[in-house]
Amino acid sequence: QANAFNEVDLAQIAQELDRRERALMAEAGLDNEDYLKFVAADSQNVSDEGNFSIQVLSEALKVYNIRCVPIDSTEASNVKPESYHFQEAFILNLRDHWFTVRKLDGQWWNLNSMQPLPEKISDFYLSAFLAQLQAEHYTIFVIMGTLPLGDQSSGTGESGKWWSLDAIEKEKKVISRDSNFSDALKNTLQSMQGYLSSAGNQVQQALGSIGGAGAAAAAA
Repeated sequence: QANAFNEVDLAQIAQELDRRERALMAEAGLDNEDYLKFVAADSQNVSDEGNFSIQVLSEALKVYNIRCVPIDSTEASNVKPESYHFQEAFILNLRDHWFTVRKLDGQWWNLNSMQPLPEKISDFYLSAFLAQLQAEHYTIFVIMGTLPLGDQSSGTGESGKWWSLDAIEKEKKVISRDSNFSDALKNTLQSMQGYLSSAGNQVQQALGSIGGAGAAAAAA
């Protein structure tokens, strides 16, 4: 991993792609209906929320002679599920969310920022993992080319963090401990709720019995 690009770099690439696309559309004439619709629409390369298109990411990665190829394209037809573990990385996208599954030092990692930690993926499980994401309508791109080595000196993005194996294991224990405490607390609250509900029913029954006894005495 490396902090290779920031939002300014990607925004500049998006602007350049927009310029090229406008020039291409203008070849049909500046009064062409398709051109007028194109220039009136928002950019397809960067959204108002700052999300970039796969075209922007692909253009950025050309600096490293790396290509992003849709896994279901003819160009990636030789990349079969049984050979996924021979690849170097995959980029995954669902709507505005992007993340990477990458091999580092021979170990596959799920680097999804929605998870609290990087997650190990075995070679055996990798194809099933990607198949599940495809079933969830993720678009998957296989990375073709030699990835650069990680450079911790380059820092990280604002939400990024460098993890060592020791730090991951320590954090797993903390998460497990917190999860166990949360489960224990939940069980305790459920038990208390059940006890209070049972006690409430007993009180109602007792009041009903007293009311019935009082009515019988009045009738006598």
